[in-house]
Amino acid sequence: MAIDCGKILKETRKKIGVTQEELADVAGVSINSIKLIEQGKMNPTVQMFDLIMDCLGMEIIVNQKQPNLNMYKNN
Repeated sequence: MAIDCGKILKETRKKIGVTQEELADVAGVSINSIKLIEQGKMNPTVQMFDLIMDCLGMEIIVNQKQPNLNMYKNN
């Protein structure tokens, strides 16, 4: 399942009223990175996305589930 990091970032940022410049400054990343992520032109690393989302008061949660190894087998 693909996650649209840019859409989540932009919606969350706008919802709390933070500019791209403010977010970049607080997160310690370039404004260009924020812009590219929001435009879907850059996929951040998990570490970068976690840092940015933490600045917006959100966290990334990964749930463990049962492996589905059948999807990798050749029929």
